[in-house]
Amino acid sequence: MEGPKSLVAVSDRQRDATWPRKPDFSGRGPFARRQFLRAIAGIATGSVLGALPGCSAIALRGGAAPVALTAELPADAPAPLRDLLTANVAALSDSGGPRLAVAWTSPDDLHRRYPPLVAARQPPDLAVVGTLGPAALYWGATLADLTDVTNTALRVHGEVTWTSRRAVTYEKKLWGVPFYSRGWAWLVRDDVLQALRIGEPSSYTDALKIVDQLSGTPRAAAPWVLPLGADIVGEAFVNQAIAAFGGQLADGSGLRAALDTPEAVNALDTIARMVSISAAPTGLSLSADAAASQFEAGLLAIMPASASYFVRLARGASPAPWAAKSLRVAYPLLGAKLRYTSADARYFVVSNACRDVEQASRAIAVLLAPTLLRQALRKCEGSVIPAYSDYLHDPWWDADPVRPIFAACVRGDSLNRVELVDFGHNGPASVQAATAADRGLLREAVRRIVEDRVPASQAVKECQQRAEQAFQDGARAYAAAARRAAPAKSRIFGVVEW
Repeated sequence: MEGPKSLVAVSDRQRDATWPRKPDFSGRGPFARRQFLRAIAGIATGSVLGALPGCSAIALRGGAAPVALTAELPADAPAPLRDLLTANVAALSDSGGPRLAVAWTSPDDLHRRYPPLVAARQPPDLAVVGTLGPAALYWGATLADLTDVTNTALRVHGEVTWTSRRAVTYEKKLWGVPFYSRGWAWLVRDDVLQALRIGEPSSYTDALKIVDQLSGTPRAAAPWVLPLGADIVGEAFVNQAIAAFGGQLADGSGLRAALDTPEAVNALDTIARMVSISAAPTGLSLSADAAASQFEAGLLAIMPASASYFVRLARGASPAPWAAKSLRVAYPLLGAKLRYTSADARYFVVSNACRDVEQASRAIAVLLAPTLLRQALRKCEGSVIPAYSDYLHDPWWDADPVRPIFAACVRGDSLNRVELVDFGHNGPASVQAATAADRGLLREAVRRIVEDRVPASQAVKECQQRAEQAFQDGARAYAAAARRAAPAKSRIFGVVEW
């Protein structure tokens, strides 16, 4: 499929007369930052990483505007998102922006070309990143060590979510600000920003205005409706289960009913034990009312879909015990390490090379999906099946690795059978290979708990030991590769994960 036609760039005289030289959040300028971010948002919404790589045609002549930019997107992006991107490209041109063309590229080609660029530390000029970023297009590289990204709970259209407290600057080369309620972020090289005559937001409040304006469909009336492109499959499933119980999502009554079952409590405890906590908090086995209220507040995730959700799970107890303590979470399914200190709310994630964050995160849904779904089926005589039948046959999600899991749940297979369903990525073989170790760790831990009847703590400890060794091996291999590939003046492309 062909992308939109290239758009004619404005002349230097037109640009100098019309482009804002100072931060402009009003939207009145012909190329205000809001329009620019809206165009970038159109790239990000598709649960893929849209990159604007190495624009060789850009001539940064004394701050002149780039002549052309190219946005590369996987050719299998859903059609509605391709249309959205096309519309945003037109909006960018109408606002006086640069000539922007879209190249629809095969995922295999992106997998082949991007890892060497990252290994050589040659970042693209612009990029949009999300939870799929590290695995999908930058496989084989540890992308960032962001040790000074402060976080807070931010309410966006009635939903509490984690987002950056301020803009991120890394090695004075990259500038970024989150704009999507699910943690998408866009990063732009500083010299490109200067060429586009776009400055940083003058305050965090100004940045939040952009976040709020770009967070998708207003959800004040229906805060539990997932936005377009959201990949939080776990939450989508929980919402379906709640609806099957007949509860109203807004007041959490359905959630209380769902959690008030031995199966749900056991599953939640199993997930909690998959997290290694240096000083175990009290309250992870919450009452139904407490869990419901904290889930509504965004502090407790039933099925974690990214590393940050483990922080929420750990914070499911009262935040007070963590005021002066450091919480270290070893994510055994990823081999990733998360250090969280609530005293100053700082965290960093160091992901192992060859680790597929999204797929391994989704895999943990196996532990909880069968119990909640079967409870819903038994109590409501199959009322949840139509909703999941639609999901399982939706062409948007044909390649979703979670579909076989839900399909097996609807069929009523056992937990052990569901766990053995292949939920590997349907993409290139490199990604499948990258997730093999994670799938093996998960399956072995579940097998030990379910079949061998060993205590969950013992099975998790074994899993963590294997993951730690794999992490150390991968980190050493990546460090050696980075030393070999790094040029004299290196620039590191950072990926912000929330």
